[in-house]
Amino acid sequence: MNAMLPKWIVASVAKHLEPVAAVCGIGYYVDGVHERGDLVRESHAEIRITGPFTKTLDGMVDRHDVIVNVLITAQMHMLENSYDMFEWAGKFQEAMLSTIPIKKYGNGDELLGCLKPRDRKADSISIFHFGQIKGTDRLRQTEIDGTFEIWVQR
Repeated sequence: MNAMLPKWIVASVAKHLEPVAAVCGIGYYVDGVHERGDLVRESHAEIRITGPFTKTLDGMVDRHDVIVNVLITAQMHMLENSYDMFEWAGKFQEAMLSTIPIKKYGNGDELLGCLKPRDRKADSISIFHFGQIKGTDRLRQTEIDGTFEIWVQR
């Protein structure tokens, strides 16, 4: 495994999902990369990327599993209508259902391969609606969660 792989995965997923937040008109934050700053005062998407979880297969190929989590927080008083958050979740889910190109950023930006949604019995790109978090806070949250894989030759 190349030690740069985690960096390439995070950067590539971040670049793949950033335009979705722009289309939705919400802030965008990648955990461990960006500073949260004033995002807590506006509707925004927080991206968390866990992995890769690596398994060597036949000594020549590595399978890397990656979990991508998008947490959308909406300021209820800023929503144009109550269904905005559901639409945003659908846009992120749509982007996560496609393959995500993994580029060797900082190393010529060459294409390494693509993360694809893992296609096993229990896997899916799922949306979880949490609704209003506390009765005193005017915040709603929704999460989009998916597991991906990429196969890389050694």
